[in-house]
Amino acid sequence: MYRQKLNDEGLVPLIKRGEPVCWFDSLLNNGIEIPQQLQEFKRRPLIWLVSGPPGTGKTTFVLEMCSRLSAKPQPDTKEPIYSIYYSCESPVTAIKENIKSFGWPCNDRFIKFVDEDKFRNVKKPGDFFDLIDNKEFQLLHESVKPQIVVIDSLNVLGSLAGWDGRTGSDGQRRVGERFDSRGEADSEMGASRTKYTENNVLRMIANAFNGKCWIVILIQNWEHDQDHDPSFAYLADIETRLMVRIRQNYLLNYFRIVKMRFQDHSRGEHLLKIYPGPESTRSLEAIPASGRIGMERKEGGILLMPSIHRHLSALGGVHVAHKATSNIPTRPAGIAVPIQGFAEILPLGKTPSGKSISGIPKHCCTALVGHRGAMKSYVAYATLINHLEIGKRNCGVMLSLRDDVEAAVNTLEQICMHLAIPHGRVRQWMRNSRLDIVYLAPGYLPPEEFMHRVVVSIEGMIHRHRKAVHSAGDKDVDGRNILCVLNGIDHLAARHPLCFEEKMFVPAIISYLTKSLVTSVVIAADDDKTALDESGMLPMAELLIRFKTIPRMDSKIDPVARPITRVFSQRVPAGAPSGGIGYLVRDNSSGAAKFTVSLQSAVLEA
Repeated sequence: MYRQKLNDEGLVPLIKRGEPVCWFDSLLNNGIEIPQQLQEFKRRPLIWLVSGPPGTGKTTFVLEMCSRLSAKPQPDTKEPIYSIYYSCESPVTAIKENIKSFGWPCNDRFIKFVDEDKFRNVKKPGDFFDLIDNKEFQLLHESVKPQIVVIDSLNVLGSLAGWDGRTGSDGQRRVGERFDSRGEADSEMGASRTKYTENNVLRMIANAFNGKCWIVILIQNWEHDQDHDPSFAYLADIETRLMVRIRQNYLLNYFRIVKMRFQDHSRGEHLLKIYPGPESTRSLEAIPASGRIGMERKEGGILLMPSIHRHLSALGGVHVAHKATSNIPTRPAGIAVPIQGFAEILPLGKTPSGKSISGIPKHCCTALVGHRGAMKSYVAYATLINHLEIGKRNCGVMLSLRDDVEAAVNTLEQICMHLAIPHGRVRQWMRNSRLDIVYLAPGYLPPEEFMHRVVVSIEGMIHRHRKAVHSAGDKDVDGRNILCVLNGIDHLAARHPLCFEEKMFVPAIISYLTKSLVTSVVIAADDDKTALDESGMLPMAELLIRFKTIPRMDSKIDPVARPITRVFSQRVPAGAPSGGIGYLVRDNSSGAAKFTVSLQSAVLEA
């Protein structure tokens, strides 16, 4: 029965990369479902309440949705969605300037605005409905029937509307009140003293627009609390709330779908941010790092970032990384570590022909944990560089909590020298979109935004990698060749305290990468073992490698300590032998890492 959905450029499935998205659709499983009778204008419209405190983005959210719907033809009708926007509090010129400043697409043929001047004499709900019943407004609706009508905001109904949170049974009318055919009250004591309950106003709105549109969106300033909920909670067909949360004295805006009649939707609270347009100078809020990564679009406006728990529940839904019929590897496979001899402590099993397989397990999580300065990052970065160098279709993503983009590039270039890879190769990979480096600067970055940037980076790389595989005309029988390095989990509490508070944060990132068939290497120092345990990283790793520094002091040879790193494979994928031990040392001249299985050999090398 409920087939047609409202979709536009801003409301697209996650898999469509490169299009402007605000991710609202990802919370609805691809759109708002419209009953067939409503499509034919044969029933009352759906009532959609958008409420929240002032300044939380209610008007911006609704205005952007209508603007984008006016410019994007729907897939079934090939026509955009037509909206009438009753701007009861702001002049139309200011609204149009707002649309322009954000850079939203907008087709004036499919969105009409009614200026605030029309509502200056509205003192009570009856005045408003008398106004929209006149000939001018009737012609506006009958020329082209709109799918959406917006009333911004319900405050226009004046102080005589009793927005007191009472339900219909609680909102007792005074003795002597009479209600006319529209449900409006008159009183022997004088109309000026009449109070209109929420229930009456909502029914009057539904009656006024019956058969004239699909959805009536009502915007209302409302401070929500659990003990004083408005009766709209059961009268409205759709209710979305915008709210403010204080976390460590930092204000964050959140978005919640309270109810969505006729269809399923995401529960919980999702982060909401408003970004200025690329040319706007009106906002001083910091733009996300790495070229506005996380925005996935050139325009400003609303960006909804699903909660961590939404990402976890959606791993088999809109975020599905592969189909059940896809050619997923059925045997263990590894990504080589380009340090001679290191593979000896990373056995993964054998092929049916008896050939041994070793390396970083593909499509799994590997954790490199140990002392600071024990060459954990070197091993991970060298593996990433070698992965990109040996395969033209191999891709990489580096998520850094420690080094900014320039520092990370310089470090990778130094390791390229050790591996005899030409200088400038790292920047070449970045220009060719085979390597993304995302630096997450310290601050009160919410876990939803951190996760959002991870998902955007990975899915963007997946999309480019998929196109490269298809253009080559063959299948990649070993699944996706994407290696993701996440460095600095031990910095999480100090650099991103809001993320550290979320107990499922690190497990969610690792689960997402694994489900997306991305090979991940996560690096952390274990100085603070309590913090490391609380991060939840260790239980999520299929391969766990410990790094321990052994200081070497020999005053006869060298008074300066030359550390040797003991490397121990503590946990390996099921079916493979564990317990491999070896030693890493730095070359005296080049600084490159060398590996040996003998401590005596390591001492001689050092």
